[in-house]
Amino acid sequence: LENFMAAFAEWQTQAVPMLERAQANVDTWPLDQFSCKQLRCAVQRTYKGARKALARAEAAPTTENFHRFRTKAKRLWYELRILRPINPVVLKNLSDDLRAMANLLGRAHDLSFLGDRLRGGDQKSEWEREGHKLLAVIEVSQGDLQRGAAELAEHFFAERPRDFGDRIASWLENWESEIAPSLAEALVR
Repeated sequence: LENFMAAFAEWQTQAVPMLERAQANVDTWPLDQFSCKQLRCAVQRTYKGARKALARAEAAPTTENFHRFRTKAKRLWYELRILRPINPVVLKNLSDDLRAMANLLGRAHDLSFLGDRLRGGDQKSEWEREGHKLLAVIEVSQGDLQRGAAELAEHFFAERPRDFGDRIASWLENWESEIAPSLAEALVR
């Protein structure tokens, strides 16, 4: 537990300045300059990157590869949450699927972190005998979580990136024709 606490002790001192810089720059973001095409291309690129990361994780199922996939899937989740007003029901369902994948992979990553700490800990501790059993349970559970996330992801990412982008574009165009001045301004309301 001490190793775990030490590993995360500095997160606030690193995160606070980054968040303060982002907050200071929010007012200068050029939201009125985004077109449907730019938004579609951005989301399609993120989808494609997540799909490639999934293929890498399935080809070589390492903690690092699944973590990279999770990072890319979460970015797509954030983007779809922002775009949710263009098709609330469908994008809520897609976002929920991405969140479920990310949660499974987050739990798998936490188990990996715990396993690394157990392997790197003091081998003469009172936990030595039980540690091997615990590591075996961690590895099996981690694999189960990764496989579960991969099964969800296979279904989610079955569509080609271009087709996914076309769907997003059609929703954006339909929605934009119903709103007034700026697509970007309407999305952030």
